[in-house]
Amino acid sequence: MSPDHPELKGIIPRMMEYVFQEIGKASEEIEFTVKCSFIEIYNEKIQDLLDPNKTNLLIRDDKEKGIWVEDMTEVI
Repeated sequence: MSPDHPELKGIIPRMMEYVFQEIGKASEEIEFTVKCSFIEIYNEKIQDLLDPNKTNLLIRDDKEKGIWVEDMTEVI
């Protein structure tokens, strides 16, 4: 099978494809901003995959913001 075969796609490429398909279906009057972050949770430690220098990040909970990872990289 070719590496480009749909059955060989991972969860991230499938998710991104779905998000942009849904955006494409929306009215042209709607404007979207897409933010992307990638983290790894392993052995109860959180690492920012977009900035390998950021390790052992902390999970925070805020009434307004909800649950988030402190100091995580976000790319728009």
